[in-house]
Amino acid sequence: MCWHIDAELQTGTCVSLCGGSFDAPLCAEGTSCAITNEGVLNLCLPRCDPLLQDCEPGWMCIFDQDRGLCVIEPNYLADQGEPCEYVNGCKAGLACIDGAEVPMCEGLMCCSLYCDHTLPNACTGAPEVSCQPWFEPGQAPAGYEHLGRCSLL
Repeated sequence: MCWHIDAELQTGTCVSLCGGSFDAPLCAEGTSCAITNEGVLNLCLPRCDPLLQDCEPGWMCIFDQDRGLCVIEPNYLADQGEPCEYVNGCKAGLACIDGAEVPMCEGLMCCSLYCDHTLPNACTGAPEVSCQPWFEPGQAPAGYEHLGRCSLL
């Protein structure tokens, strides 16, 4: 599929569609099936680590459901503490999380830093913010045990 078409340049990025079935999608090694827009869009996207932001230039790593996925950076991206509407609505390195967890957030959802909750002082800024694990103990998918988000205590 030609994805993220630039209207001025009339170019896009070729991305493989998921194979298999809706219940058991298939993608090439190193990619995962991202099913979005109520099942209308199903793309094989590269896997990544949100803390490393290890995607190709022009792409950013987001955490969606149970894995990190590289997605093309949209034109407008919210900054830390700003409202966001979608999982890919924040600048690289930021997650769109519940606004109640973000200091002075003026939206239902706001951008906050991804962090490694196993490291001390992983979050900077307001003293009432700390790195909270993304998952409950024992619930993290393999490779994401360290993933956290900077949120209010």
